[in-house]
Amino acid sequence: MKKFTILSFFVVLASIAFTQNKSISFQTVPKQKGVSIPIAIGTQNVPEKRNCGTMEYLQLQMQQDPTLKERMEQEESKFEKWIETHQEELANNKTVYTIPVVVHIACPNGANFSAARVQEQIDVLNEDYRKLNADGANVPSAFQSARGDCQIEFCLATKDPSGNSTTGIEKKTSTIQFSYTNDDVKYASSGGWDAWDPTRYMNIWVCNLADQLLGYAAFPPVSATYGVVILYSAFGITGASAPFNLGRTTTHEIGHCFTLYHIWGNDNGGCSSSDQCNDTPNQDGPNYYCPSFPTTDACTPSSPGVMFMNFMDYVDDDCMTMFTNNQASRVQSCISTYLTSVANNAATACSTGPAAPVAAFTWTPTSPVVNTSVQFTDQSTNTPTSWAWDFGDGGISTIQTPTHTYTATGTKNVCLTATNSL
Repeated sequence: MKKFTILSFFVVLASIAFTQNKSISFQTVPKQKGVSIPIAIGTQNVPEKRNCGTMEYLQLQMQQDPTLKERMEQEESKFEKWIETHQEELANNKTVYTIPVVVHIACPNGANFSAARVQEQIDVLNEDYRKLNADGANVPSAFQSARGDCQIEFCLATKDPSGNSTTGIEKKTSTIQFSYTNDDVKYASSGGWDAWDPTRYMNIWVCNLADQLLGYAAFPPVSATYGVVILYSAFGITGASAPFNLGRTTTHEIGHCFTLYHIWGNDNGGCSSSDQCNDTPNQDGPNYYCPSFPTTDACTPSSPGVMFMNFMDYVDDDCMTMFTNNQASRVQSCISTYLTSVANNAATACSTGPAAPVAAFTWTPTSPVVNTSVQFTDQSTNTPTSWAWDFGDGGISTIQTPTHTYTATGTKNVCLTATNSL
């Protein structure tokens, strides 16, 4: 069930939660800052604040390969030109790409790392990259219109590179503290796990990570070690450690795999660098913990200030709530430019047979007013064949994309039930 408020001038911000073949509920959800969740997998000192090792990892790669920087600059130039010449295509593209994922676990008590916790992380990724995260309601109104749907979904691989059935999870117990300086977690010979073909799968390594890092990632183009490495206490939800217990570290790191830079551009406190996205305010450095809105800095000194709630900043998990439209365009362009073979592999690697629909929908205008037609758009997955709409004021419909006009202000609970033969 989705709840939204019909007012003459504005609509109450809300958040989304949905379950299969059931109503979708929109309601204001308070942040759970500082929620305590027991650590179920081993013990470890959790970093006090977010620290991503991606740029240090990139610098190390450049030291090892002096030609890498120039090649990346050339790739970025070509990438930006591709985006510039495909603006209409990006604006009209409704394709949702599915990325098959393999999770390699090598951490304390890793042999007992639950599949449910891994699936929690996949669910978080699907919500965050489809703009379906419930806490998106907490994005300030000044930035709500900038929120972007990356049109990316993730699934645990059901077939390995040889075509055999798999859970998409490899796991073992390890006491090794791995480091980005040698990438050892990506090699079975050094106690980690070998990558599955990175042109067909997104590799995620989960381990005990050194240097007080929550994770690090590899930028494209795709290489033999392309993927992300995540500190095990910051992976998933159940058993993860606050304040990094909502799965947002993986959301952040995979953003780098899709060409997204830190929102401040990594210019060491200056205002001259860029994250290559025009809809993210200029920012002089990372934000930590959970700032209050508005937060300003030397690069953006006036309200609404910096976009500290962006997934590519350094705030705590419960304050990370959005990608922007420009970031979404970069993600979609990355798939088209570098990762088409990964997305295409989903047809076989993620195949689990027919499934019951998962109901989802949007509406326009997003701030409805009385006596004005509202267009509802079905976004349910798994090929529904019938739809039952309840518009919350006595109105109903059974067509896929109905319109409805409200004649009175108030809060309306809109329910969509999507079904097929399953």
